[in-house]
Amino acid sequence: MPLTTSYKKLKSLTLDSKKLTDTHLNKINQIIKSVIDNKKDEYWENYKNYKISDQTAITLLLDDDIVIAFSSIINKRFYGDNVYRIFNRFLIDQSYRETGGSKTYFGEHRFFEMIHQQYLYVQQLNPKFIFMSRQRKNTRWLNWYFSKFNDIYGTDFVVSKNQYRICDGSDYDCCQTLIYPKEMDIPFEKII
Repeated sequence: MPLTTSYKKLKSLTLDSKKLTDTHLNKINQIIKSVIDNKKDEYWENYKNYKISDQTAITLLLDDDIVIAFSSIINKRFYGDNVYRIFNRFLIDQSYRETGGSKTYFGEHRFFEMIHQQYLYVQQLNPKFIFMSRQRKNTRWLNWYFSKFNDIYGTDFVVSKNQYRICDGSDYDCCQTLIYPKEMDIPFEKII
């Protein structure tokens, strides 16, 4: 069930986490170690116990077959059966990170293809719910970003007006804004 697509210069490749090559695993672990060692990412502690084997699938962002970024698809017990979080635990090699907050690479939205590919991958799993989430209440940028995404891919992702509890932990960590297909019913408790 691997999917592969090309978008501009960068290529996305989504694989079952058990089918990653040693080269892929080594680069993912190198990126994770860099984030933990640098402690500059606001969420660096989230990666201390990150296990690739716990992920349903991993999407690699490749530049000439070199892994420059990755994110995962995950189903946690807290979510319930057939509920998948996509664009989970996204990390990028620091040498590819742009300054100034841009989410483009040579003018293209570099993560669109990754998100779309994960969405297609999860659709093959008969999902009850598919979502992305962010620890932010200001949704102006998210609405703009997913409006562009929907225009390109013909999807109907919406940004929630409320925050929902997606894990057992503090409100700061677990109450998040959701991005999800409009036709799906949110299975989580509304908090704010």
